[in-house]
Amino acid sequence: MRNRYFYRHMLCTSLVSIVAALSACGDVSKAPPPTPTPAAPGPLAILTSDPLPAGTVGGDYNVTLAPNGGAPPYTWSLAPGSPVLPNGLTFTPATGKILGVPVAATGTILTEFKLQDSTGTSVQKVLSITVNASPTPLTILTSSPLPSGSIGQAYAIALSGTGGTTPYTWALTAGSPPLPSGLSLDPSGVLSGTPTVTSNVTHTFALTDVTPKTVQKDLQLSINAIPLSITTASLPPGTVNQNYSAQLSATGGTGSHTWGLAGGSPALPAGLTLNPASGSISGIPTGPASSLNFTFTVTDQTLPTAQTATTTLQLVIGAAPPILTITTSSLPPGTVLQSYTATLTAAGGTGTQTWDLASGSLPLGLTLSSAGVITGTPALAGTSSPTFRVQDSGAPQQTATKQLSMTINLPTAPNITTTTLPAGSLTVAYNQTVSATGGIGTLVWSVTGGALPPGLTLNASTGNISGTPTSMGAFPFTVRVTDQIPQFDEQALTITVN
Repeated sequence: MRNRYFYRHMLCTSLVSIVAALSACGDVSKAPPPTPTPAAPGPLAILTSDPLPAGTVGGDYNVTLAPNGGAPPYTWSLAPGSPVLPNGLTFTPATGKILGVPVAATGTILTEFKLQDSTGTSVQKVLSITVNASPTPLTILTSSPLPSGSIGQAYAIALSGTGGTTPYTWALTAGSPPLPSGLSLDPSGVLSGTPTVTSNVTHTFALTDVTPKTVQKDLQLSINAIPLSITTASLPPGTVNQNYSAQLSATGGTGSHTWGLAGGSPALPAGLTLNPASGSISGIPTGPASSLNFTFTVTDQTLPTAQTATTTLQLVIGAAPPILTITTSSLPPGTVLQSYTATLTAAGGTGTQTWDLASGSLPLGLTLSSAGVITGTPALAGTSSPTFRVQDSGAPQQTATKQLSMTINLPTAPNITTTTLPAGSLTVAYNQTVSATGGIGTLVWSVTGGALPPGLTLNASTGNISGTPTSMGAFPFTVRVTDQIPQFDEQALTITVN
């Protein structure tokens, strides 16, 4: 018998009705019962589509079957041998209504309904009906308090619910305090944003499913300020009459910082100021030297109540450095074409000393390094008086100048020290060297008067006279030596050949 009903059911080609579509979303008994379609002339038929709307355990069920054609009035019944309706539902023969409250979940039941008109004509149709279990109660799972957040830092949490019929929609209830500035609640349940104010408030959240059913829950949310603290551990020392700069630093807090000195703290040394916006200490302390403790404060922009942090730091201002002076009193003389070195010296000032020329120029061939060393090879004789300048690396920078005389002398002229030469012998090899002192660079020898004995020659580089005399007699001549300046010396000599 069940196979026959099932076969009939499978042959039913009617489309799913709108009522059946609504049953998939929940308890259809909450909607007004469908109005049967008025009978129209024609063959008797059951218009209701398969399947019937599903029911839910514990939920009201109200469906009216739709007849058509034939000759009213109609009479409804379950076909002989048809499975009974789910427990808790009743079928009214006069109206074709299925009413009641299902008491247990069932699988799909194939029920065959019979419609008979006033002429005794009848038709039958198999319609399936399903009773679903009661849904899990709609519940907000997220517990209170919510994770805390911090001002100026991104915050995000997904609220969680269960039961009911998804999808869910989240919102704040009408009477709930608003979320902290910077945060928002997405209908999907994501609470996110960057909070801009502190807060410690309980908010009432509402979760609604599609039936629609709504539940509420109070959840506490705390937004804290990031603690404000001064990170500067010490201040650099300063010096009277020199530029000073130090930077105070802080972490945490919200927004911009404002710096100041706490009440009761001594004022900064004369000449120094504290920038309230940047926390920089700068200026030129004018003295006297001091060593004092100062209490600095920093305040942020946290709302609704600003934070303040303090720290005490020591600032030492030392005495002014000694005045920078050039201690070199004179420079040694130099000699043309001879290597020259002299070092300038200075006392006082602060830090590194740097030298240059304030005016004038060094003798040609000499240079001055930034370390104050004069080096080179003078090319010309003479006296010059440049003004030297030295600067220190203090702030403010000290400068000293001094004019010093520099004399570059000609070198000593060459001097021939040989005054006589030994005699030679005819046809006997002769070898003697004329010597000289002084002069600069390579010396060059030559005969400028008279003549050497025939057979003898003078080496221009060494002053050596050599060869084999070929004639006898006394041979007077004048020898000259010349240096690179050029300077020279001459000497009259005679060689006698016996």
